[in-house]
Amino acid sequence: MKIEKYTIPVFLFCSALLTTLWNYQFGQMDQVEHLPIIFRAENSEYLKNDSFLNAFSQNYDPRFYYTQLILLLKTVIPLPLLFFLLTFVVNYLVAFSTFCIARQLFSDEKWSGILAVILVLTVPTVELGSVAEIHTDYLTPNSLAFSLILLSLSFILRKAWFYAGLTLGFASLIHPLAGPETGLIFFFCAAFEQIYSNRFQLKKYTYFLLGLTVFILFASLSLMPFFINQTEGLDAKTFIEIYAQFRVPHHILPSVFMHPAERNLAFKLLSLLLILWFIFTYTFKKESYFQLSLLGYIIVLILLAIAGYVFVELYPVKLVVIAQTFRLLYILKFFLLVLLGGLIGFYFQRGTQLEKIYAFSALISSFALTNLLWIFGLYLFSKLIRRRLNLHQSFLIFEISLLLALGVYGFYQSWQHTAQSAEVYLWVFMLALPVLALLNLSKIQLIILPLCTSLFLLFWISNPRPEKHSPLQRAVSRQYSLRDLPASQLELAAKIKELTPTDAILTVPPMFGELRYLANRALLVSFKTLPFGGKEMIDWKTSVFDCYGWTDLKGFNAVLYGFEPNYKIIDKERLKMLHQKYNTNYAVLFRETETVFPVLFENANYKLVYIGQVK
Repeated sequence: MKIEKYTIPVFLFCSALLTTLWNYQFGQMDQVEHLPIIFRAENSEYLKNDSFLNAFSQNYDPRFYYTQLILLLKTVIPLPLLFFLLTFVVNYLVAFSTFCIARQLFSDEKWSGILAVILVLTVPTVELGSVAEIHTDYLTPNSLAFSLILLSLSFILRKAWFYAGLTLGFASLIHPLAGPETGLIFFFCAAFEQIYSNRFQLKKYTYFLLGLTVFILFASLSLMPFFINQTEGLDAKTFIEIYAQFRVPHHILPSVFMHPAERNLAFKLLSLLLILWFIFTYTFKKESYFQLSLLGYIIVLILLAIAGYVFVELYPVKLVVIAQTFRLLYILKFFLLVLLGGLIGFYFQRGTQLEKIYAFSALISSFALTNLLWIFGLYLFSKLIRRRLNLHQSFLIFEISLLLALGVYGFYQSWQHTAQSAEVYLWVFMLALPVLALLNLSKIQLIILPLCTSLFLLFWISNPRPEKHSPLQRAVSRQYSLRDLPASQLELAAKIKELTPTDAILTVPPMFGELRYLANRALLVSFKTLPFGGKEMIDWKTSVFDCYGWTDLKGFNAVLYGFEPNYKIIDKERLKMLHQKYNTNYAVLFRETETVFPVLFENANYKLVYIGQVK
């Protein structure tokens, strides 16, 4: 199974590009918050009467360095292309870091790196307060920072301390939570290893201290504005109520995101991670540094997650709430997939015939992670039994039969995910590369992979995303620029520009923040866009309840089952109150909403009404 040197760069490039194209989106999700901030930073006159943007211009902005980076690059690259290229860079850094780390852990085995890349770029794990995927579908500060964090991890494992400090420093500027937190974890664990290895030989600490100093300098640029500009007039209890319990409980409160199914899956995947670590340790007994480093990260991250439960759910502490420690479990998900792909690749390359069958069964069922718990559990059980007993040949036949059955069942389970996760198709396609290599067709790989990637790129360019779509249609269709957003939204935005003055303030549905940049009009409020600042956060919550009615639900459940149903039946009196209190003269209503106000425009989903000069 020889892999030519030039195959690896082509594979990493094509796999990152395919992953970027797959389900890529621009102008929605978290970018509803980011794009208006970028436009305001570029032009101080942009939507000067928008309360969300005014709050960001007056208070601490955690996206300051990210915004400045975008503005700098935007001077030479158009914004849609810039976001696409940076999303590709994120996925490429994830792929490159995965390949490097897997090869470091698995004795320079290229196959361990390749299969680890395939799994990291395709297989979802468990959410637990963040997304389930390691790769990204769209650009955010969080995804950009985490790609740098994974790159820094490869430097940490190589003890390249300066480069580790530099990349973690840049990650801290991009994301003032994830960067500093992971930097502290990495250098904290590395410090113990340095003390154990170097004792009191101070000269050997030089490069480690240099990397740590670089990281601290960069992190201070990100953290100092936060502590200097602490929000005034907002006590810890109110902050936690608004931020953690009302706006983002899906990131912070385990009682919200850790429902029974999620909790059971998390427990199984943690068990699988520990089994994989044990097998890895048993297989590579001499490389104690890597095993102990991984175990140290696992223990620290689990302890931080426990702290995230105790000091958020039971005894709320503002600093722990802000830290969002459950997001750091992203790194455990990464370790799980790297160890999984690495072991499969290692056994394909150097394993016994039985271990190759284990690797094959694990590979074809790698999208069904819980099934792998049984496969690797069987592997451990078999190892322990064989060390103590001289088993009859019939046991081997039974073991292989059971193993293949588990593999086929896992593949069947994987295919059951297709209704919810189109990544199954990408996973199957990317697994074609190992099949070609097993057939010793390395030159054909270099033709087929770029060719298929190019053909998919052409198809993606010519296939705009339909307004109503299945997961697979969404994954393979284009949403490259604002022109690719749903036609009903674009049509409405064009009419708003035509029929309303530039200083108009719109009342809109709770999840329609896109109108800020589609129609270039200020919004009264939207649920997605929470401002930072004491008084501004309180005003935002008041505006949300004024506009959409009161509910005791949390997070997006409040939107789905409270605010949107309320807004669909919004009455004359509430719209009059909003006009009088907030000076909003226009409202975007759902088409089915009955109203006595003049309808200026109506399409299949929305209507624009004039609520000024009400009696």
